[in-house]
Amino acid sequence: MTNTNITNGPSDSYNIVTQWGTKGNGEGQFSGLNDVIVTTDNSIFVPDYENHRIQKFLPDGQFVSKWGSEGTGNSQFLHPHGLDVDAEGNVYVTDAELLDIQKFTIGETKD
Repeated sequence: MTNTNITNGPSDSYNIVTQWGTKGNGEGQFSGLNDVIVTTDNSIFVPDYENHRIQKFLPDGQFVSKWGSEGTGNSQFLHPHGLDVDAEGNVYVTDAELLDIQKFTIGETKD
């Protein structure tokens, strides 16, 4: 990968360190992105809204796991949109179409 420098004004300079993902529905692929969170242990969570799932990555972009499927039940999404994490490491997912919030403990899914 090429290290690209982006300048935003006279004193701001940003360097791309890494990037990952391609269009699709496989592990580490996306079909609609709009949010990302990084937890205190540096886990990265991304809602993949057209694939109806959440994906987890390491800081270098290595795929770790995923959860969710299309639907209206527990651990299911129509358009997972926003993410947040609390001090205990619970992950909260909002769904833009279902208009709900689901709470997950890292490493577990809600059945």
